[in-house]
Amino acid sequence: MFPRHPAKLILIGLALIVTLASTYAFASSNAVAPPRLGVGQGAISGYVVSNVAFHNNDQYYPEEKGWVGYITFNLNREARIVQVYIPDGIYSYWSTCELAGYTPDPYYFCNASNIPWQNLVSLRVVARD
Repeated sequence: MFPRHPAKLILIGLALIVTLASTYAFASSNAVAPPRLGVGQGAISGYVVSNVAFHNNDQYYPEEKGWVGYITFNLNREARIVQVYIPDGIYSYWSTCELAGYTPDPYYFCNASNIPWQNLVSLRVVARD
């Protein structure tokens, strides 16, 4: 059952130790960057929202007077996924935003139709790398 030569047993043990150590070293080198997540006001986990502007569509759609048409803002760096959460006091809306350009920071455009100006309560920006 056991090898008769102690040298073989030592070699098998050393091979097992080397294999386990290299597996552990490889697994610990697979580090993942921490996510940039957060909730609150101001700078949250690496993103700074600035130049927030609410716009109406009166010039294009006069019948929508009194309604928010779209929202624009800048982030201090580009994000892969950007959404806004807009509660209006009665309902809540989520809108996916598009990168519209650079001014020089990334400039985002979010559709926000169907929200009356008088019901607008707050704005939450959700951004992800």
